[in-house]
Amino acid sequence: MWTDAEYTERSWEGEHLEEIEMRGCRFIRCSFKGARMAETKTQNCEFDDCQFVGAQMNATVHTNSAFLNCDLTNADLFNASFLRCRMIGSIFEGADLRTTTISGGDWSFATLRFQKMDGLNLQDISLKGADLTGASLNKTDLRNANLDGAHLTNAKLREADLRGASMDKLDLLGVDFKKAKMSIEQAIHFAQCHGILVE
Repeated sequence: MWTDAEYTERSWEGEHLEEIEMRGCRFIRCSFKGARMAETKTQNCEFDDCQFVGAQMNATVHTNSAFLNCDLTNADLFNASFLRCRMIGSIFEGADLRTTTISGGDWSFATLRFQKMDGLNLQDISLKGADLTGASLNKTDLRNANLDGAHLTNAKLREADLRGASMDKLDLLGVDFKKAKMSIEQAIHFAQCHGILVE
């Protein structure tokens, strides 16, 4: 177990870190590129500007941890869980989130372009300013989520549940909202914010 340790500019590239438990650790500009981290658990850890490109993070569990401005490009996140985590500004290009569990947390300004997140439960999370360009969120539960300022160009939200979600200043070019759910009050506010005259 790694406990209450702090590392700056350390590299574990390509190393075997399977089934390790990390608690209260802080990592600053560290590299885990290509590391094998299957079934590793983190709790109350902070990763600041760290590299996880191509890391094998399948079945990992992260609780109350923070991945701030981290690069998870092409990371293997099969069956990974992020529970009340802060993922602010992190990049997920090419990472597969289809089987990922996300419970609460702050994913503001994260890069989630073209992600397939159909049917996920994303209740109560913040996606403020996130780049969801071309993302597939069909049948996704976004109740009470914060989508303010998110980039949704060409995103698919068919049958998504948006009730209670905050949706100010959205980029909606080409967004597919067919059969999406929202409250009447929310729909009126949404229309007014996008220049539609409601009488």
